[in-house]
Parts: sequence; structure tokens; C-alpha cells
Amino acid sequence: MTPMLKCILFAGLVLLVQRIMYVVVGFGFHKTLFDHAPGPCRKIHPIEYGSEDITTLPSGIAIISSGLYGPPTSNLYTYDFNNPDKGVQEVKLVNFKRSNLYPHGMSTWIDPKSGKVTLFLVNHSPDREAVVIFDFNEAENTLSYKKTITDTLFTSLNDVVATGPDTFYATNFLLFGYKYMLLDKILRLSFASVVFYDGEKASFVATGLSGANGINISPDKRTVYVATTFSHQVRVYSRKTDSSLEPVKILNIYTAPDNIEVDPTTGDLLVGCHPLIHKLLSSKERIKGASQILHIHFDGDWNETIREVYADNGNNFKGSSVASFYGNQMLVGSITGHLLRCDVRGF
Repeated sequence: MTPMLKCILFAGLVLLVQRIMYVVVGFGFHKTLFDHAPGPCRKIHPIEYGSEDITTLPSGIAIISSGLYGPPTSNLYTYDFNNPDKGVQEVKLVNFKRSNLYPHGMSTWIDPKSGKVTLFLVNHSPDREAVVIFDFNEAENTLSYKKTITDTLFTSLNDVVATGPDTFYATNFLLFGYKYMLLDKILRLSFASVVFYDGEKASFVATGLSGANGINISPDKRTVYVATTFSHQVRVYSRKTDSSLEPVKILNIYTAPDNIEVDPTTGDLLVGCHPLIHKLLSSKERIKGASQILHIHFDGDWNETIREVYADNGNNFKGSSVASFYGNQMLVGSITGHLLRCDVRGF
């Protein structure tokens, strides 16, 4: 065996060991998760096919996307934090066929003058990736279709955050598309991205990410947060006047983040996470995975304080993807399972 061949084989062995260690650590095989909650929790019926994203309005109305994999289980619901005994209510879609609904991440824009609420929804219809825009009527619990936005840069949309009545940031999660998510995860490819749609076209504003997932914006609209699932990070960007993004901080959180909600008063982050990825990807069950919710506070110098609000090993609530506070209450959503409501008494 020649010295050159020995070097090649040794390099290959090192790379293989490195990949194996990444899978062990990245998939959470080494972790032990201990169940705890901030107070009493209960599942909210009849949601059984997911509550992947939640966005809460100042009025206490939470909008919930359900049925990530499309009809016949796809739906949109509302939940009134101020009247929890009502449970969830199915939203009526106006001028939009439910058979075309494949909901994922979402965001709202509230007109500062009129108070009108516009919903931006990532929709994975079979023929295209799109952001669908609706007008929300809280009194009638309806979403009236406005328009569908597509772009060649929308390759594997995951989440969206509105910045105006027809402008937004959105994340592209994968290089190869959702059918090959496990391959993207194992190879840890960094080809995910963030795009900005200016009302006419999209452009890249952040690239080289590993599993760009949830995205949100600070109350003053000057800071953008992006969850990168495969690299276990929350990335912080400064938003420039032209809506380009400048990196500010990369926060390693040692768990796989999904959606990010931002407290409208404090600016703190609430992040839905998948602490044991192997439970999420290896199981053949429809409802699967473990659950974890993190609260992240940044001071003026971007020093972070992270607290675990909720954790479940998969015994009671599986596959947490998002959480939203309203007062002393919290909703926790899941990718393909139920919806959880918790009293928040301390964490």
C-alpha cells in the first residue's frame, strides 16, 4: 500500500468517525431529558394532526396551523386565551379551497392605523412553494384570501415573518427538499437560506445556513432571529434600512430549534425545540418526538440568559415545534400531534 493510499484511507476513516460522532451528538443519542412544566398542562381537543405554528394577536387570539402534510387533515384554528373554555375554533376560509391548504409557518401584520390583521402563511401545495396572504376578521373568525406569492427563490419554505402589508422574510429549510431531510441532516449541509420579498421579488439576505427554520422579528423591527435546526443555533441579525441582514450573534443552544415567538413587550424569545432528534426521525408513528421549550433573554450587549420552560421525554407531549405566551398562559404546538395549554406559574 502506497503512502498516498494510506493517507487517503486515514482521511476517510477520520471523516467517517467525525460523521458518526456528529450523528450521535446531533441526533441527541447521548441526552437524558427530564420532564417538567411551568404549571398544570392539558391537551386541547380536537386538534390531533398538528399545531405546527402559533401566532398570538395582542387581543389574545392565537391562530394555529394544523395538518402540515395537507388534506384532509389540514386546517387553521383560533384559540382565545381570554376565554379558554371555548377551546379551539375552526377558521372559515373565504375564497380559498381547503383542498389547497398545506399550512406550515405563519406570521401576522397589523396595520398601525386601521388595526386590520393580515395573515402570511407558508403553503406547500403539490405544485409549488408559496406564501398565501389572507385578511383575518376576528369577529367572524374568517380568513379571506387576498393573493398567493411565488418566486424562484422559494425552494423549501418553512417559516415567514411579515414586515409590511406585502413584504416579508422567509426561510428555505433544505437543499434537496423535504423528501431528503434525513440526508441533509446527516451530511449537515449548509445550503439553507433566508430570503426577503420586497413586494415584487425575492432576494437572498442570508445564506450558508444549516436547516433554516423559524424566523421572527423584534418588536422594534430592527432585529431578525433565525433558528437553524441542524446546527442547533439561534442566529441574530441586524436589519438594515434596505432590509438586508447583518450578522450580530450566533447562539449555540445545544438542541434543535424550530419556531421562534417574540414577546411583544419584553422582546424575549420563546423557542420550540426538538431535543432528541432521533426520536423524531426514526419513529414510524405519526405523533413522535420529545419536547422542549426555551426562554431566551438578551441584554443590551447580546449576552443571553436561557431558561428551560418545559420539557417532555415524549411520554405525554411529543414533537414540540412552537410555544406562545399570553399573560400567565402558554400554548405549545407540535408538528403532527396535539395542542397543549399550560398555566405559567414559574420556570
